[in-house]
Amino acid sequence: MFNCPESFPDILVDRLTSDIKTEKLNLQINKLPHEPYAAIEWAIPGIIAIFIAQNYFGGFLKELGKEHYFILKKWIKKTAIDSRNIKVTTLTASKSTKKIDKTNSQSKAFSVYIQTANNKSLKLLFDLNLNNLVWESAIDKIVDLAYDNYINFPNDKLTLEISKLDTNSRTIYAIINPDSKDWEFLDQTKLIQKIRNSKGE
Repeated sequence: MFNCPESFPDILVDRLTSDIKTEKLNLQINKLPHEPYAAIEWAIPGIIAIFIAQNYFGGFLKELGKEHYFILKKWIKKTAIDSRNIKVTTLTASKSTKKIDKTNSQSKAFSVYIQTANNKSLKLLFDLNLNNLVWESAIDKIVDLAYDNYINFPNDKLTLEISKLDTNSRTIYAIINPDSKDWEFLDQTKLIQKIRNSKGE
């Protein structure tokens, strides 16, 4: 699934999705209205949001072959890097301006969601302070982890990482650690604590 604002012209949506389309892929495109969110900034979907269901790694890849797997990774990387050109302004109610987290360097223009084998929603965040090469390498790693999650669940690395978190948390946040350049996984409690630590609270 590919979500974008309703203000995106069809020609732009076609350009953004043309590389990933095939006759056998059920790509759902949603053009969404601008509307407020009652959530912490990190939980709000990017202006462009890509959702990958588990059945992509199942029947689809078995039928079409691994070639499309590499096409998927290339497309996510290209879309992520192109999203850097989108300028996003966060608006709040006049009495809530302090709710904007000025320490948040995660892209508000782009996010990816991957459904895990045990039906968790993994939200990938991309730090604008990290360069394109780091983003590309991280995307390769996370898509490989998602594929391994489908093939080897429950004995895969992604399941092992997620099992360390709150098992009741349906959404898991994944950020690129700026030091190791590898993925770091957070449930909502750990995410809020990380945000507070970054603010010195």
